[in-house]
Amino acid sequence: MWRWRKPPVPCDNCSQRRKGCGKERSVTDEQRQADLQLLAELAAGEHAAIVQYMIHRFYSGEGEIGCEIEEVARREMVHWKWLNERIVQLGGSPALERGEMMIGGPSLADMIRKDVELEEHCIQEYTAAIERTSNEVLKRQFRMHLADEQRHRETFMELLREAEELQDSGEAPHTPTEQEESFIRMLNGNVGHEYGAVLQYLHQSHATKDIEVSRATLNAAIDEMKHISWFADAVVELGGEPVMEPAEVVRADTDEGRMQANIQDEAHARQMYAEQIARFQEAGREDLAELVAFVRDQETFHLEDFQHLLEQVKEAGDIQASEEEVKKLRLTVGSLFGEPQGH
Repeated sequence: MWRWRKPPVPCDNCSQRRKGCGKERSVTDEQRQADLQLLAELAAGEHAAIVQYMIHRFYSGEGEIGCEIEEVARREMVHWKWLNERIVQLGGSPALERGEMMIGGPSLADMIRKDVELEEHCIQEYTAAIERTSNEVLKRQFRMHLADEQRHRETFMELLREAEELQDSGEAPHTPTEQEESFIRMLNGNVGHEYGAVLQYLHQSHATKDIEVSRATLNAAIDEMKHISWFADAVVELGGEPVMEPAEVVRADTDEGRMQANIQDEAHARQMYAEQIARFQEAGREDLAELVAFVRDQETFHLEDFQHLLEQVKEAGDIQASEEEVKKLRLTVGSLFGEPQGH
C-alpha cells in the first residue's frame, strides 16, 4: 500500500530549500551537536513557559486577563513546535523535557509578576542563543522568537497593572469540602493523563515520516490540550490547585509501535472516565459527569482513529518495535522534569 511520506530535508544554506538540492549540509558534526543541544535547551524553556502560563490562566478565569495569558501560551507553543521541527531536521529526537517554572501566587498579580520574570529570562536566553550558533537559519528564527518574547514581556507588564487594580476587589477563596477534595484529586489525575498524552502525541507528530500519522497525532494532541484546560478549570472552581505532572510517555521508534501504545492509552482513558462519570452522577455532580463524558467521547474517536491508522501502517509494512524496546523507550515523570532516568 502506498503511503505519503514527509519529503527529505534540504541543506540549511541551500537557495532551493523548497525543492531540496540533495547536497550534504555544510556543517560539521560538532556544530550540529552544539545546535541540537541549544535547540533542546530552548525547547525546555518554551515547555516551561507554556505550562506556567496555562496554570496562571486557570486562576485568572474567563475574562480579558485570562484570554491574554492564554494567547501568549499559544504563541510559546508555536515556538516549541518550531524548535522541535529543527531538532528532527538536524537528526535529533523531539525534546520533551521541561525547564524550570516560576509559579507565583497566591494572588493573580503575584503570578503575572512571575510571568514577567520568566519573559525576561527568555529574552536573555534567545539573545545568548543568537550568539551561540553559526547557523543563519537558526539565527533568523531566534531573532523572531526574541521579538515575540519582548512583546510578551510588555503584555504581562500591562496585565500586571490590571491585576493589581483588581486585587482588592476579589471574593474570598472557596474552601473545598472533603468530597470536593476527592474530586480535585481525581480531576488532577486526569490533568496528568492528558498532559502525558499531549507530549506523547506531539513527539510522534514530529518523529514520524508518515504525513497521515503526523496529522492524526497532532490533532489528537490539540484535543488533549483542551482537555487539560477543562479539567484544570474544574479543579480551580472546586477550590483546588491544578497539578501539572505528566503521566509516562512512550517513545516508540516505529509507527506501528506508536499506534499500539496510543490504542492502549486511549482504551485505559475510556475505562477510567466511565468509572468517574458513574461516581460524579452518584454524588449529584451532573456538571462534572457531563464534562468527563464529553472528554470520554473524544477519546473514543481517538481510539478508533488510531486503530484505523494501525491497520494502514501494518499493510504498508512498518516494523513493529519489540516489547523490550518499548519498555526502554518509556520516559519517567522525573525525566520530564529534568531528572535523570533510571537504567
